[in-house]
Amino acid sequence: MLKRRYGDRSEWKRVTDREYVQSFFDTEGFNGYVTLLKVNKVSAPLHVQYGDEQVCIVDNGFMWIQHFPTNERHSLTTIKRLRIKTSNPCFT
Repeated sequence: MLKRRYGDRSEWKRVTDREYVQSFFDTEGFNGYVTLLKVNKVSAPLHVQYGDEQVCIVDNGFMWIQHFPTNERHSLTTIKRLRIKTSNPCFT
């Protein structure tokens, strides 16, 4: 049996502050929803075991970009940790 997943991950109680947007795309290369979940704050990071390695998949400052193709039984998830660099622009 397949589990239904939602891009906003509203069932994750550990995520205490989030931003979420979604858009539908109908292009030659992709048809379906693309979602962006920005995790601002969590009560505790989430680590999962991949083979011999522990991998953090949710923590403060993470972004999840998910592609949900129409009429398919799979999705693609990209997880990115935000590292914001501050720059000092100079205007003359």
